[in-house]
Amino acid sequence: MVPQSHMEGSIDIMTSPTKICHDCNDPKPLGEFGRTGNGRFCDACKVVHRQICTRQSRQRHPETGRAHTKRYVQKYPEKARTATQRWRANNLTYTQMYNAAYYADHAEDLRARGRLYHYDHLEEKAAMLAAWLKANPQKRRLYSMRRYARKAGLPSTMTEGQVAFLFQYWNFTCALCGKEDGLFNTKLILDHWIPLCLPECPGTIVTNMIVLCHGQHGCNNSKGGSPPERWLRERFGPRKAAVILKKITAYFALVAAPSEADAS
Repeated sequence: MVPQSHMEGSIDIMTSPTKICHDCNDPKPLGEFGRTGNGRFCDACKVVHRQICTRQSRQRHPETGRAHTKRYVQKYPEKARTATQRWRANNLTYTQMYNAAYYADHAEDLRARGRLYHYDHLEEKAAMLAAWLKANPQKRRLYSMRRYARKAGLPSTMTEGQVAFLFQYWNFTCALCGKEDGLFNTKLILDHWIPLCLPECPGTIVTNMIVLCHGQHGCNNSKGGSPPERWLRERFGPRKAAVILKKITAYFALVAAPSEADAS
């Protein structure tokens, strides 16, 4: 229960008169100048002054400030982490510039620390990698396809968004035979329409990537490094091959249209 003396000396913000703040020079309710209204600064200016004083104190006594911060982080790790993340989000440009400068000045040290961490956590990193590869098979396939193209000196511009559209366009079925993922022990994978082993291959680009079934008697297994149109006729016959080729050509024309518009 609040003592009577405190109740008599306190200020009602809603009914109190105003007072000029010595910092912002704006009239504020008397209740913003402390319990008795005798303060010089309003509540908002007091927060600013407290921050300024803290910054000046840390500049004069950096070791004491670092020790205080370390104790706070150890005592309230979640609060400190949340505050840091919020500050970085509100100062994204500065954070990026600071990180870039730090990495440039400490490149060797960071690489050495990374190697030490890698060797000290081999089993943990291997388990994390295995879990990621299992959860992201198409990303793994895309990264491999791009790496193979770069090694062959070919373009490798296929993106994850384009892969997602590719699977959605073909309704998560093989673009050639229409098999669904898991049907007859087959799975759907990303593949080059014109194989990398052929000299006319344009690379790992959106107009050369297709979704095929892989497994026993799968289209990907049968196609291999063969020229696609010849293989299509041999596997499906001339009439059905012409229908499939028309669908493939229509898809490539669709995904090529935005890039052509951007180029013009």
